[in-house]
Amino acid sequence: MGLRRNPRGNPHITKFIIDTTAKIIDLKKIQLQKLDLLNFNLSLLYESQVAALIKDPAQYDHEQAGVWWSKIPSFQAFHNIIGSITDLY
Repeated sequence: MGLRRNPRGNPHITKFIIDTTAKIIDLKKIQLQKLDLLNFNLSLLYESQVAALIKDPAQYDHEQAGVWWSKIPSFQAFHNIIGSITDLY
């Protein structure tokens, strides 16, 4: 099979470690794909909120934006700035 023996000389443990490591790597890849999708969806939401703000500042949805944007610190900061601007209307 060509497996290197672990220090105690049991190839089954070595194979188990290799298999388990491969499974962990696969799970991490899936998590990263989900994170990329979340970031993509949040960026679309971000763009739609900015477009809504430009179109009609009085109709800006503070509550929805606050709920979503609180999940990403940079969006939260932007939301706070927008909130300050729209309070003038």
